[in-house]
Amino acid sequence: MNAMKIATKILYGVMAVLGLILILILVSAVNPGVSQAIGSIFPEDFKWSQLLPKFPKKENPENLEEAAQAVAAAGEQLSNEATVVATVPTDQAAQALDEASEAVSAAGQALDNAASVISGTAANLGQSTAVLPVIGAARNDVPAGEAEQTGLAQSSEGDAQTASDGLNLSDDQQNGPLSETELELLKRAGLQKDLQIDYLRPSEVYIETPSHVETGGYISLAGTYETVDPIRADELRESATVGNTGDGLVFDALYYPYYQMLDNVGKALYRQIYANARDLFAPFKPAVECSQYQLDNAFEAVYCDHPELFWVDAGYYGWVTYGGEVVQAEIIFYPTAADLTAAQNTFETEANRIIRRATGSNYEREKYVHDALAGSTFYDLEADMNQSAYSSVVRGKTVCAGYARAMQYILQQLSIPCYYCHGYAGEEHAWNIVCLDGEYYNVDVTWDDQGDEVVYDWFNRADTDFRKTHARRDLSVYLPACQGTTWRGLEDKSYYPAAQLPDGTHNITDYGLTEADLLGSLQAYNDDCRRRINEMGIGSYTFWNAVGDPHVLNEIDAEFSKKENLPFMSELTFDWERYSIHVEYYPLSNGGYAIQHFVTIRNNTTDTTTNTTNTTNSTETTNTTTEQSDQTP
Repeated sequence: MNAMKIATKILYGVMAVLGLILILILVSAVNPGVSQAIGSIFPEDFKWSQLLPKFPKKENPENLEEAAQAVAAAGEQLSNEATVVATVPTDQAAQALDEASEAVSAAGQALDNAASVISGTAANLGQSTAVLPVIGAARNDVPAGEAEQTGLAQSSEGDAQTASDGLNLSDDQQNGPLSETELELLKRAGLQKDLQIDYLRPSEVYIETPSHVETGGYISLAGTYETVDPIRADELRESATVGNTGDGLVFDALYYPYYQMLDNVGKALYRQIYANARDLFAPFKPAVECSQYQLDNAFEAVYCDHPELFWVDAGYYGWVTYGGEVVQAEIIFYPTAADLTAAQNTFETEANRIIRRATGSNYEREKYVHDALAGSTFYDLEADMNQSAYSSVVRGKTVCAGYARAMQYILQQLSIPCYYCHGYAGEEHAWNIVCLDGEYYNVDVTWDDQGDEVVYDWFNRADTDFRKTHARRDLSVYLPACQGTTWRGLEDKSYYPAAQLPDGTHNITDYGLTEADLLGSLQAYNDDCRRRINEMGIGSYTFWNAVGDPHVLNEIDAEFSKKENLPFMSELTFDWERYSIHVEYYPLSNGGYAIQHFVTIRNNTTDTTTNTTNTTNSTETTNTTTEQSDQTP
């Protein structure tokens, strides 16, 4: 029987017994004949107070069971003696009434004591079984990484389908504060039962923050909860709908590790949160019954897996019943959600500027993205939307969360697994874990951004390298351990994004070319472009070449300015319907220019919207405005 039901039954029982006593005393007072007749059977020295109940002397019962037994005993004694008290002679009625009042007062004191214990016990039960969830409870009071030290990582007591699964508390444990082990079990609600921790988490006590790195600004994802009464809970259930449940969505384990951490309930919530976030469906009713902890873990998983949801803020609301069930949740969006299509177009355009220049091996592309973000982003605590990838990619001002989400998003687009990792680095902090050739590495772009200089102190490092400065928290502890060696610490020199060379130019080798690749005439340039396009064919792609003479560049630029087909688009080995080619020029230290080409070619089989009345090679040609840039490629 739960605490509230026990308290209610005790209260009603005591009130009924005390009411009966008072009625019998009044009857005896108005009917002295009856009282004297019954009273004659007692000796003259008999004290009516002897018949009154003797309540426990202990003023502070230790637990709910003791308090309940005390009040129950008092009520039973009152009931047994009530008929005798009614026989009090008239001349002793006042005294009996006073003594009865004392009994009532004593019973009331016993009930107050019991209620105090009941309240305290219910609070403890609320902590351990989510009977009374705490509004806005902090989720980092016990770091999740301590799980391996308490054996929680090996727990196999069944999927955490409810907030209290896996908890078997004794009476003493229920009446006291939750242990770290018990609290950790609660925070595993919604996670896989056999979830393992390979990461060896360092103690936060020994974490030190280097003096030369940027800190501050990280905001932990947190839910704000309100506990509602049954009537309000029913109203919320009726007013909300589930929205988009995301049924049928599939998330690749290599790119979305947080989804894989969840059990079936957690995954159902994850899909629903993700789908509703995409649809801008803010308030929703959970599609499956869940607790606060299950919702928390699902939100964290979505938030950490999907940097492309840049319009989702680092917070959400939840409404829970007294029993801990979430009846409604609400996603919080940034203002960019008001015109999401435009914001997405801007975000993708800016991200693609980095993506299409990232060439070479996965390591080379990873390094390029690291350098591009660190070289073009400023650390700004006041930056708008600074927990999102948008703040870094579009606005160029952010904090650690923005750096990490931008790195994650762009590497994902390049098919390089990259995870968002958060924890403690002297204060709350975010960084990345990158997978290269099956090996995992830590990357902290934020700390590698030293203003005018980009360093590699925190680029592709093992957990042992991060042990004195970074400690993971929450679900991030379940990400793979970083023990890679192949690509670890290869970059020892600093990189200067503003100018690799004193005059602001670059070496031709910076673009994957050699001096032998320099083209000496317009005809040589057209022949090289035609060869490249014939090799790559229909689709979207990029390629580089270079010219050694600025006069040749002027001729090339003039060709792109004409409103007609480019010379190298003739005599191709395949048919095309339309194309778009955009070029960017980069000055070289030898006086020439590197040229990057962004090509999109379509035909009637690859683009069903093509105007079929146009004949081959005579359709509309789009030549985008030529841009010259001294940006790092």
